[in-house]
Amino acid sequence: MILKLVALGVAGVLAGRAWAGEARVLGWGDQGDGTYRNPVLKADYSDPDVIRVGEDFYLVASEFHFVGMQVLHSRDLVNWRVIGQVFDRLPIDAKYDEMRAYAQGTWAPSLRYRDGVFYVYVCTPQDGLFMWHTKDPAGPWSEMVTVKRVSGWEDPCPFWDDDGQAYLVRGKVGAGPIILHKLSADGTQLLDDGVEIYRGPVAEGPKLFKRGGFYFISLPEGGVTEGGQTVLRAKSIYGPYERREVLPGGSPHQGGIVELESGESWFLAFKSTGYLGRIGHLLPVAWGEDGWPVFGDRGRTVERWTKPKVAADSKVGAAGSGVMKPEVSEEFGAETLGPVWQWNHNPTSGAASLTERSGWLRLRGEAAAELRVAKNTLTQKLWDEAGVVDVKIDASGLSEGQRAGFTFVCGNVFYWVGATRREGVLRVRYEGEVGPALKGEALWLRGIYDGERARLLYSLDGASYVDTGIAVQLRAGQWKGARVGLFCYGEGGGSVAVDYFRYRYAGALAEVAVDREVEVAAGVQGLWCEPVGVWDGRTVLLYHSFADDRDGPGDLLKRVAQELSAKGVASLRVNFRGEGDKARTRIESTLTTRIADAEAAWRFAATQRGVDVSRIGALGWSLGATTAIETAGRNPAWFRSVAVWSSPSGDQEREMLSRAVAKRALRDGEATQHDPAWKSVTTTRVFYESFRGVNLDVSLRKYPGAFFSVRGSADHLAQYEMQFMKNRAGVKAPAESLLIAGANHVFDVFAPEKGHAERAVEATVGWFLRTL
Repeated sequence: MILKLVALGVAGVLAGRAWAGEARVLGWGDQGDGTYRNPVLKADYSDPDVIRVGEDFYLVASEFHFVGMQVLHSRDLVNWRVIGQVFDRLPIDAKYDEMRAYAQGTWAPSLRYRDGVFYVYVCTPQDGLFMWHTKDPAGPWSEMVTVKRVSGWEDPCPFWDDDGQAYLVRGKVGAGPIILHKLSADGTQLLDDGVEIYRGPVAEGPKLFKRGGFYFISLPEGGVTEGGQTVLRAKSIYGPYERREVLPGGSPHQGGIVELESGESWFLAFKSTGYLGRIGHLLPVAWGEDGWPVFGDRGRTVERWTKPKVAADSKVGAAGSGVMKPEVSEEFGAETLGPVWQWNHNPTSGAASLTERSGWLRLRGEAAAELRVAKNTLTQKLWDEAGVVDVKIDASGLSEGQRAGFTFVCGNVFYWVGATRREGVLRVRYEGEVGPALKGEALWLRGIYDGERARLLYSLDGASYVDTGIAVQLRAGQWKGARVGLFCYGEGGGSVAVDYFRYRYAGALAEVAVDREVEVAAGVQGLWCEPVGVWDGRTVLLYHSFADDRDGPGDLLKRVAQELSAKGVASLRVNFRGEGDKARTRIESTLTTRIADAEAAWRFAATQRGVDVSRIGALGWSLGATTAIETAGRNPAWFRSVAVWSSPSGDQEREMLSRAVAKRALRDGEATQHDPAWKSVTTTRVFYESFRGVNLDVSLRKYPGAFFSVRGSADHLAQYEMQFMKNRAGVKAPAESLLIAGANHVFDVFAPEKGHAERAVEATVGWFLRTL
């Protein structure tokens, strides 16, 4: 059996360093057609600041109590990747070591570049103003420079004027006002106590720049959730400043403005969205004849827009750019942790090692009463609306009473599942419960989220998962969006080894389903789609239509597989020999070989670990429906439920051999038929000969299980619907049919706006959930 990991809509697992990037169009970010859809960063990057250096863009954002601050890089402002971190700990106060700094830490940093040096300035609300610098934004960065020890400051932004004089503008915790300081040329010292230059409604996050002889300050007003964006301008840096609202309340706000070499200007800011936190939106900025900026589409936010005009080598497909899906899985094949990982507060020395055991992360535990105050908890941001995280741990290194595993982090509330050593025995452990003993030293953990609701599961064998039943409600807290993470804590100085952290995410749970390439039988290839979450053994075999491949027209069978997976049902899509390629124009299959392949698919599925052979179903489309009915009729005990799409019925020898193309093939040995809606294909005499003696009415009466038929009223086979129901008369198992008004043979899959294909998928998945 050949096994190969293939992604269904999201990335599979990449070895080595995380965030490798993948050409993949999501429901946000780069759409691959020269446009983008907001947000461009669908994760918690609050209070972002962005700069351009040559053809490169760099971004930093608030991290609060998480260590350390990520540096992101882009070539087009749309596709971003994490390239480094500004610091690996905050050496500011003991509270950052003692887990007492939730919601404190780094607020609204500013990133600037001057004379070959990058600078990051940030305030912590109770501790002061701090700075780091480097010549390489990927790192390493300098040691932290304490510019001023002070409480109550926030949101600093440095500015170097044309005459070389440096300034720093900042806010004050609790709604302002905005204060301007002179700054030493090297940026390490404030030269005065500051001057108030503006007071507004919850004015914060100021960004100071100069354009056309005016000093501009772009800043949000109105608060985190309902705030808008304001721009101030003056001829003197000290004012007085004119004010103009550029985005109304509820718009993306608090971010940075960047000007491109092309002359375009752009605003990258955040929008508060609940459990994901504050996610990054990109808006165009135009400059009016009066010298004021116009944000978005005439002062309104944009959902979809043309991408920024950047250098030719920064466009889609160029190295280091292109349509990039942030990849956050980790196989721990490198010698250092990737920059996507962040500690909850400062880690202890030697908290993690990637060299003690090659290909594994060693995470060391520290004494703690609960996970909220446990040091050495390693986290990542939550991405998109739905996702699955799979983790494998080796718990053999745990000391008595220690706990280690996977967690959802919601502010300072932690939902978790993992392992513990109890009276010398390794056991599953989760909130308030001690589970079964491990079968060995390994434990598989899974976190699933779909919107705000999440689940925690475990497996003792890596195949069959058990739901802990914990009702996880994801939410933002302590100024941060929900997260995922790894932990180890408790007395004794033990540790846990982590083999992998595989994170798949998308806009819907169905899109994170994963296929395995399998060899069903000699020459018969298939895609085994694993269920997401708990699996009770239900499995569906999917048989494609004539002259197509296993995904079906418009990849609709792939959609069925995804939806089944999201509902906890496995599936197998088969490529029939002699077909299995959308571009293929000569068909070498026959109904006989199709049935043989379909039977091989059943036998393959029946041998897979976890499959309940009494709960296998089949879906066939068009000629795949003929295949499914014949297979079920010849093997009446195999299937509990069969569904068919656009299926023929009755005497197939008469139906098929009466066609003009069949007569030509029987006479000449082969014949070509042309379907303007599909393609020209050549079929052989033996293909049509294989329908002799085939009567679907007879086969259907032999099959005792549940039966479901879906077709469109505009399908040329619509007349068979009543005949199907007559064939089921006297059968105790449920039988239903669905006629979709106006739908054609392929449910108008290439006209998705009609909704016919979506209805066929939804009804069929629902049918299998009820009848398997």
